[in-house]
Amino acid sequence: MSDARFYHPAIALPDGRVLVFGGYVVTSRDFGAGLAYCELYQPDTGKWLPAGNLSTPRHSHQATLLADGTVLVNGGGDPGAGVDGGHVNPYSRATAERYDPATDTWTPDTPMPTGRTHHRAVLLPDGRLLVAGGTNDVTLDTGYRNAVLYDPLTRAWAWSASMAVPRWDFAATALPDGRVLVVGGAVRTGAAAQGPAEDALTATAEIFGPLS
Repeated sequence: MSDARFYHPAIALPDGRVLVFGGYVVTSRDFGAGLAYCELYQPDTGKWLPAGNLSTPRHSHQATLLADGTVLVNGGGDPGAGVDGGHVNPYSRATAERYDPATDTWTPDTPMPTGRTHHRAVLLPDGRLLVAGGTNDVTLDTGYRNAVLYDPLTRAWAWSASMAVPRWDFAATALPDGRVLVVGGAVRTGAAAQGPAEDALTATAEIFGPLS
């Protein structure tokens, strides 16, 4: 790539190109910043080309290829920027954006009910998107139980059933029967872990569904 980064997603587009966007870059020993810069990889030439930039820098966000070929990005964080949707937000972002490969542009979408970072997003068979878990970008201390559902047609978010165990940086995948399996993750870190500087991790697994 032309720009080093981490905490970023990559999405394979319907035309075969790969979109890489956002992420985190270290700016000094103790500080870093989120990125809005995006790039497109072309497998036929092996080259990277600039793509339209996110409207908001973000890292540790989630990205999903929707049925209409657009890409939805939600959440993430960037405490270095401190502005989210026009107001100061030093925590996790609630905003969402959609990328249209045909026009190489990002447009704002409906924000989530609450901000989150290090969460997971899984596309369901009916076209809706399940977004679950996550944490606060600044403290990374306690995982979230809550989950929301996004409808791409109405662009509306609705609360869903919460997980039994709060978690972030976990694995989540859609099962063949349409349910979603979530596995592992961090439950508490730092002072919230109430232990000798060790993260409180979980070996638990949960299944979301069946869907009505």
